[in-house]
Amino acid sequence: MRMRLGPIALTAMLMLALMVFAACDLNGEQDSVDAPPATSEPVLAEEPDPPSEEASTDVAATPRDPLSVVASIYPLGYFAERVGGDLVTVEVLVRPGFENHGFVPTASDLRSLEEADLVVMNGLELEPWMERALATLGENPDRIVVEAADASRAIEGVPHGHGHGEEGHEEDDDHGHEEDDDHGHEEDDDHAHEDDDDHGHEEDDHAHDHGELDPHMWLDPVLAVAQVERIRDALIGVDPDNTDTYRANASALADELGTLDIEIAEGLSSCRHDHFVTSHAAYGYLAARYGIEQLPVAGLSPETEPSPRELAEISDRIAELGLEHVMVEPVLSGELTSALAREHGIDLIAIHAIESVTQSELDDHGDYFGLMRDNLANLVLALDCA
Repeated sequence: MRMRLGPIALTAMLMLALMVFAACDLNGEQDSVDAPPATSEPVLAEEPDPPSEEASTDVAATPRDPLSVVASIYPLGYFAERVGGDLVTVEVLVRPGFENHGFVPTASDLRSLEEADLVVMNGLELEPWMERALATLGENPDRIVVEAADASRAIEGVPHGHGHGEEGHEEDDDHGHEEDDDHGHEEDDDHAHEDDDDHGHEEDDHAHDHGELDPHMWLDPVLAVAQVERIRDALIGVDPDNTDTYRANASALADELGTLDIEIAEGLSSCRHDHFVTSHAAYGYLAARYGIEQLPVAGLSPETEPSPRELAEISDRIAELGLEHVMVEPVLSGELTSALAREHGIDLIAIHAIESVTQSELDDHGDYFGLMRDNLANLVLALDCA
């Protein structure tokens, strides 16, 4: 490690050097009296060796620190990791075992947000706690915030116990998704915006479900591509020198999402049932994309429990449709869902909303794609697909 000298020490060393140089000059004058005559050939000083290639490489290749990315929930953190690769470090605030609804960030979480180069959130009022945290921190011109959900493509949430399959997407339920297949959208919509977008909304964490927009877009692989593209564009905005890397990584991820879309469409193409009972209304986009309907016990927020009348309606629908499974999320308590299953003598099976995950879910299924494929397998069972 190279030691830096203060001005006094540096001055002293310079004076000492001058004294040494002066003494050498005097000795040279005394020695020159008896010195033999100089030779006719001048003596050339040796040129210093050029710096080694290895040494110059070490200086030039000093790595830049990875970008600090903070994501609100697991799927967005996963997308950011895949797009950013080795160029980013990603921290997900809603950690395994925690629930997004009603989440309260810690002091450490606030510090991470303060120091982040990029903050990735979903939007559509999924994370009011994040909006309040950013408002508390105030503006920071060095921090970019991106909302991954495209509000123009949002659908309304489903009231308790009501199906949702025919509304929402304008793609007519054909799984070709021609308009969505161009994963490399180059739109200049400026998805990444500065902190001055007034994140300090004062609405309650759990607004009324009726008329509320469904934020769970990542459960539709086609709309997940749009989220990946917004994250890609935000990373490019922060780090334009690595544009090609971000574009290539996002394109590869979009291709995987396209493959997942085809798998789900084929898996759910021929089923005896077209309704499934779930813990809460997180699956509107998934249902609309593949022509099925969810019967949620709770609304968009799992904490908004149904009334006794609504619960009775769901029970009647289970009997009327002859359903043999009730789907429950591992991260939720699912007491009402379990009670429905016991009442009808039918089985509970898992479904993953993925906004909140348990460590066990990640250990068993690996990542976003593993969780989505487990959803497919269990939907095939619940809907009795061929």
